[in-house]
Order: sequence, then structure tokens, then C-alpha cells
Amino acid sequence: MKIFVDIDECMGLPCLNGGSCINEFGNYTCNCTSAIGFAGRNCDRDQFVIYKEFLPWANARQKCVDRGGDLASIGTAAELGILSDLFATSTDNMWIWIGLNDRATENEFVWSDGTTSVFPQWHDDEPGGGRGENCAFIMSQVKDLYDVTCSKGLYYVCEFK
Repeated sequence: MKIFVDIDECMGLPCLNGGSCINEFGNYTCNCTSAIGFAGRNCDRDQFVIYKEFLPWANARQKCVDRGGDLASIGTAAELGILSDLFATSTDNMWIWIGLNDRATENEFVWSDGTTSVFPQWHDDEPGGGRGENCAFIMSQVKDLYDVTCSKGLYYVCEFK
């Protein structure tokens, strides 16, 4: 007869930055929802990272995917706030790729991770590019969204979950 003993892996407080621990048999999972701005197995790495490398949208997205994330999806005011805090570290007015695009169907904006756009904070008269401007960026000092041609080289922000 085999006897299995399970310890509570959450007793060691593996979830950081306010993340909550869910004990499982022989394992644990961290829920990082309350660890605003953090992601990863233990809520121990930044949720959003800005890369100061000028790339077209598709190349920027591939770099994010290669790093284990995707271009940022801004789904809530809290997430926009986290990005705003990141932008506050720079005095430059950076143009930064995010995941929002209408490359598949004109004027049907979706995030690069496949989710629909529910929190777009467009600048006045945006989106306004028609068929030629299908990818969105955020202007760091204005914190509004704009659309532009996807081949333009911009900085980019990756999101990690």
C-alpha cells in the first residue's frame, strides 16, 4: 500500500509582490492578479518591459514571442497606469508599439494575443489611417493610442503573463 503525503507548498510563501498562492498536490500556482505589474511563476518579474530597439510591428511582436510574451495588451485602466509609470522614467516622448491592430479586418481592432479590444484610449481623430495604418502605438507622454503603418520602426513593449 502506497501512502502519499502532501505538504502545503504555499507555507514557504513562494508568491511575491502580493501574489496569492494556490496549493495543489505536490505543487503550487501563484495568482498574480493582485500583484499588479508582476507576472511569472512566482509573480517575480515585470509584467511589462519596454525595449528601446526600433523595429517594424511584426518584428517587434516576434521578439516579444521569442522572449516568452507578446506585444502588450492594455485591457484596464490599471494596466495603462502601470505603463504610464514605466514611461515616467523617461523624458523622451517615445512612440511604442503595442499589440493592438486591425491587420486582418479594417476597423476591427484586436490584440496580438487574439483578445478583442475593450479598452482602447484613442487620441482625437484616431484611428484614422484607413488601409495603410493597421498597427497601434502609444505615445509615452500623451498616453493615448494612435495608428500608423506597421512597417515603421518604433520601440515596443512586451507583456509577460
